[in-house]
Amino acid sequence: MIPSNGPYIQILNKKTVYYFLPMSRYGAGEVKAVRQNCRMTQREFAGLFGISSKTLEAWEQGLNTPGSAAARLLDILGYDYGFAREIAKQPLKEYDGEAVKTVRKKLGLPRKLFALAIGVSERACESWEQNRSVPNGPASRLLCLLEQEPDMPGLLMEEGNEAI
Repeated sequence: MIPSNGPYIQILNKKTVYYFLPMSRYGAGEVKAVRQNCRMTQREFAGLFGISSKTLEAWEQGLNTPGSAAARLLDILGYDYGFAREIAKQPLKEYDGEAVKTVRKKLGLPRKLFALAIGVSERACESWEQNRSVPNGPASRLLCLLEQEPDMPGLLMEEGNEAI
């Protein structure tokens, strides 16, 4: 679970203040540490992310770095190691534009804030919603988590009604 003492990115939207975890950058050692703390093999961890074992291996060797949606997922897993095994059991879903919109609307977020919450660009969200592209493995896993648990701790925190 996310610690309650920040730091967070604060976004004001109408009368609500949203606190987002800042986007982390993960090097080889950090990726491997999260995987090992989750007590998962490379194959299991790659499956959770919807990526190949070779991609995960490249992250852990420092040959490549996780994208922003993968980093956001690593943030969540880094705060609750036991959570990884639970979500790894769930099949990775494919999302079309309507399904992405449904998840976003369930959260009650405009596209810009939704994109920030899951760690992708607003343009990527727009592209998904208009069926010009589809979310990759890590983004699909985040969408699945949000669909099941809209108040997912560690990804998005909402503070009550504050005046702007």
